Amino acid sequence: MVRKFNEILNERWIKEGPFLEVSFILEFNQRIDIFLKEFLSSLSKTKFKIQLKDDLNKYVVDFKKIQLDEQLDKKIEIPLFINFPEITKSLLFFNIIAEKTVMIDFCFEYHEPNPYMLKHCYELLKSLYNVFNFKFGVIGIEVDCLFAYNCNKEYPNEFYNVNNLNIKNLLNNIMTHYFYAIIFDSSMHNPQKLEYPFEIIGKKGIFVDVLKIKELYKKNKK
Repeated sequence: MVRKFNEILNERWIKEGPFLEVSFILEFNQRIDIFLKEFLSSLSKTKFKIQLKDDLNKYVVDFKKIQLDEQLDKKIEIPLFINFPEITKSLLFFNIIAEKTVMIDFCFEYHEPNPYMLKHCYELLKSLYNVFNFKFGVIGIEVDCLFAYNCNKEYPNEFYNVNNLNIKNLLNNIMTHYFYAIIFDSSMHNPQKLEYPFEIIGKKGIFVDVLKIKELYKKNKK
C-alpha cells in the first residue's frame, strides 16, 4: 500500500546508512545559482515525479549564501521525494567539484537485498541521462562518481574535470569496483570495444549493469 504524503513528511529524513547512491557529473556554463535553479526545475522532466521538500527558490538563496562564505564547502543538501511510484525520500547533494563542473548525488536508504529499489534507481539514472546528457554517472552503495578517479584529492579541483576520467581503465577493472551500474557518453569510450553487454540510452549513452556482470561471472565460475 502506498503511504500517504503527509505520513512521509512527518518522519525523519533519510536515516543512517548504508545508502544507495545515484550520482553523475554535470558541466555548466552559466552562473552557478542560475544553473542550480535550472537544474532543479528540469528534474520535473524525468519519468519519475520528483518533489522538493521546500520551495525551489529557498535552495537557490541558501546556495548563494554558501558561495559567499569562504569557510563553507561549496555544496548544498536538498531533501526531496521521488515517486517510484511509492513515495521515497532522497537527499540530493549538489557539489562543485571543479570549475564549471558539479557532481549530483541522490542518496537513498537501502537495505539489501532490495531489487525493487535497485530497479527504480537504474531507471532513474537512465532518465536523468536523457534529460541532462551528462558524460558519466554511477550507482553504488556508499560510492559516488568520484570513486572512479581513484584518488583522495579535496574538491573543487580541476583533477575532477570529467574529461580526466579514464573510462577504458575503469572498464578494465570493473570487477574490482563497488559500482552496481555505470553510464557514460560514447564519446569517452568506443562501445564497440566493450567486453561486456551494454544498453544504449538515448543517442550516445552507454549503460553497463555491473552487478549483473559480476553475478554472471560468479555463476560461470561454479
